[in-house]
Amino acid sequence: MEYSFFSLSQIDSWFFKESRAMDPNESIHSPVESLFPPPMSTTIGVMRYAFACANGWKGLKTWSKPVNCQSEQASNDLTRVLGDGPPPAIGSLRFLGPFLRKNGKLYFPLPLHYVAEKEQWYRYVPGPRVTTDMGLTCLPQLENNAAPTMPLHKMASASGHFIAKDDLERVVSGAPLTGNMVFSASDFWETEQRIGLGRTEERTAKDGALYTTSHIRLHDKQEEVDIVVGVAGFEDLHRPEGLYTYGGEGRLAYIAPIDVPSDSLFFPNAVKDEAKKATFAVALSPVYLESTAENAATNLHVLPDMACQINGTVANILTCCTKEPLSFGGWDSKSWQGTQIRSYIPAGTVLFFKDPLPFAPATWGEMGNNAECGFGSLLFGTLFNG
Repeated sequence: MEYSFFSLSQIDSWFFKESRAMDPNESIHSPVESLFPPPMSTTIGVMRYAFACANGWKGLKTWSKPVNCQSEQASNDLTRVLGDGPPPAIGSLRFLGPFLRKNGKLYFPLPLHYVAEKEQWYRYVPGPRVTTDMGLTCLPQLENNAAPTMPLHKMASASGHFIAKDDLERVVSGAPLTGNMVFSASDFWETEQRIGLGRTEERTAKDGALYTTSHIRLHDKQEEVDIVVGVAGFEDLHRPEGLYTYGGEGRLAYIAPIDVPSDSLFFPNAVKDEAKKATFAVALSPVYLESTAENAATNLHVLPDMACQINGTVANILTCCTKEPLSFGGWDSKSWQGTQIRSYIPAGTVLFFKDPLPFAPATWGEMGNNAECGFGSLLFGTLFNG
């Protein structure tokens, strides 16, 4: 499927609220943190809103009612293509991302099987089977030739670091990771605290309702940083361009099409080839496993020795390198209430396969539920150069 890509550029700061409830008894010095990169549910919302506005929706209530559109045909087209409810009820649309872009290059979370001692990066690989509280299972261990001088628990994690698309293609094809390939969050954005004041229904100040939020401000001087999202399945609808509300507290984003071929911006699609051998995959976006989502911790516990479908092929997961699950929900503007908070395996998670899969390294595939919403995008890799 051919994707068209869009940029979301920042006008001021952005705020994407985490799933933790705001407690009025907390000190205003404990800010509500912002998720970043933003959740796909929020990005899907603004993209559907932008497409609807660009194609005859008046912005009033649901576009499934002709009275709210310029014509009955426009209402029918929007409902068929955009859907009529919160994700995954998104019609014929499919999404990729959102991903960071800096000076025209895409950046992705650094794979979580890397750890660092100063500027030297080491790699985890599957180790022997051992008995744990999960039973007999395989746990990751450092490569045999790794010789760090500090204890593992003091080494830097890959979490919170990013790598450019071209460099990620190299390392998943077996090349070593070097320090100049790795970027921290501060290379793309800074956080800044904002103090807000709750209001009454009469729009006057409410006593004791001060709160603090942590906003995201992208670098915008010598470095142009924005968000990129891929969209497919919008048929003949006009592509949107303009200012739209994005995230919390009425923040804005300028949405514009990116007029470059998708194969030059993103990874090639994985095609089954028995001559190719992928020994692991990196999650480019959060992964949603519906059957294990009721318990956040279960998302991680089931990964070792789990069998799952990846690009229509059965994959047996030997072990993984990951971190704590993500939790976020969304907003249903049709029923005017929040959606269910769900748990996701974070982007950057590395899944090692028990048996190699017939896909070439540095090609992308999908796993898990709600892949049409951008979840579960994977990049295949091999531990061996050549």
